[in-house]
Amino acid sequence: MNKKRVILLIVILSILVVTLSITYAYYASGVSGTTDVNATSTTVTSQIGEVEFNGGNTFDTANLDEIYPGFIGVQEFTISPYQDGSNVYEIDLQANVPEVFLNDIKLTLYKSSNTGVNNLTREEGSLTIINNQFVKQDTLNVNGTLTKVYEDSLVSTSKTVLEQVEFTILNDAFTIPTVTPDGYYTYYAVYEYLNNGDQNSQQGYNFSSKITVKYLKEKTKYAADAILSLVGDADPASTAVIDKGTDASGCTNTLAYDDFGNLRYVGSNPCNYVTFNGEEAGWRIIGVFDNQIKLIRNESIGGYSWDTSASSVNKGYGINQWGESGTYKGADLMKLLNPGFDTNLAEDSSGNTISGTYANNSLYWNKQSGNCYNSSKNAYTTCDFSATGLSESAKSMIDKHTWNLGSQGENDDFKSGDGLGLASKFYEYERSNNTGKICTSGSWCNDTVNRTTTWEGYVGLMSPSDYGYAVGGEARTNCLANTNLNNYDTNNCYTNDWLYNSTYQWTMSPFAYSIYSVYVFSVYSGGRVSNRTAFNLYVVRPALFLISSVQISGEGTPSAPFTLSV
Repeated sequence: MNKKRVILLIVILSILVVTLSITYAYYASGVSGTTDVNATSTTVTSQIGEVEFNGGNTFDTANLDEIYPGFIGVQEFTISPYQDGSNVYEIDLQANVPEVFLNDIKLTLYKSSNTGVNNLTREEGSLTIINNQFVKQDTLNVNGTLTKVYEDSLVSTSKTVLEQVEFTILNDAFTIPTVTPDGYYTYYAVYEYLNNGDQNSQQGYNFSSKITVKYLKEKTKYAADAILSLVGDADPASTAVIDKGTDASGCTNTLAYDDFGNLRYVGSNPCNYVTFNGEEAGWRIIGVFDNQIKLIRNESIGGYSWDTSASSVNKGYGINQWGESGTYKGADLMKLLNPGFDTNLAEDSSGNTISGTYANNSLYWNKQSGNCYNSSKNAYTTCDFSATGLSESAKSMIDKHTWNLGSQGENDDFKSGDGLGLASKFYEYERSNNTGKICTSGSWCNDTVNRTTTWEGYVGLMSPSDYGYAVGGEARTNCLANTNLNNYDTNNCYTNDWLYNSTYQWTMSPFAYSIYSVYVFSVYSGGRVSNRTAFNLYVVRPALFLISSVQISGEGTPSAPFTLSV
């Protein structure tokens, strides 16, 4: 075991927060007692932050010389870590209670992150006589913002874990350190001395307790959680831009939720740059989806056909099916980007394999050079990914993900109908059971491949909804609510969308049309989204999902991009 782990896990730092002792003695004339409670505030500072016991407010207005059955005592303390560490703390209780007294002392621990508010108050009860016994019962008033994290009777000479808390707030620079800090929590330990109606049995007994705060270990901060924590408690139901300011480099710390609760980077140039695959600031974060980060390469790896085919199949214009289906292996571009197609032979214009010649055979995945399809009727050219292909380190971070391939489902033009072309509709299309082939005959629709609506694989492309939801600035509201993707070249939509790059870009989604089965959605050079035949030579920006255990640090700027580690 290394020295650091020994320090973290064995030589655990324990901080005394409060010690309480109570003795109760019964007299015929009344009830009295003593308590040993620290009367002043105490702050203990260490390398992990500070813990403050607010002794001045302990027991509120209670008379500490009169402890009685029915008494309620409140002990307040605050845990605040330093701003450069994200850690897990544990609050423990060491109690010593005589067995006869066990069920008469109840402890409740409340937690609050709402400071500066009188979250909890105690009202002292009035002394009365019932059945020849003195009775005095205090009242506790708890603010609704408090969270109850522990409640139980004290257990004799035992150690009870009351709470484990993780601190996870960003620093003021809007960056993600290797370990991320938090703020602070205020705790209220409430002791209730239960009046069980048998005060004689409680004479002369006492109990004592000690609350400690321990630093357990440094919390591993996974990438998706780190990005989500950038926006704090922003409302996931709102699609408004969450603006944390502009970096000196000119990129903006702007994110926003979509209509489905996914957090995305938005605007013309957000600070979402990532060093990945050895390419410094060469990738960018699209957003967080189901607690996984989706990346896209900032620049393309070149222009290639989405798919092409023999001249006898859909006139040689390709098949708009991305993944494997039956005996069909999948689109040519999918086979270029993903593993498992090393022996994929090239085909001539008649669809016959060319012995000894390979094309789109996992070249990008394997970081190799070879042949890539670049036009209709299985035309191909040489291509080289020896510099841009995926490294082994990068591949270890890529999740084998289930991608959505649903189409828009319209018989003709996706622009028709009220709101059918909005980004929100495309998100639903992509997750629907609509296929990319609704035609059944004709020379543009004679392939026999069944279209699937999902695909499991490693490297894909952005979706039309990714492009639509990346819009930011003042244009965002109008673009999302009133502008279909085919009109994103208007209303300042594309000029406020960082996924736009002045070229024709492939997306992953098929276009359903009544007489063609060769169309795929693409982002046009002018900024709108529409359909193009699959054989076209458009730029390819690989996209992928990171495995959930990837960690992240950095600022996300071009000069100080996010860095990833496993």
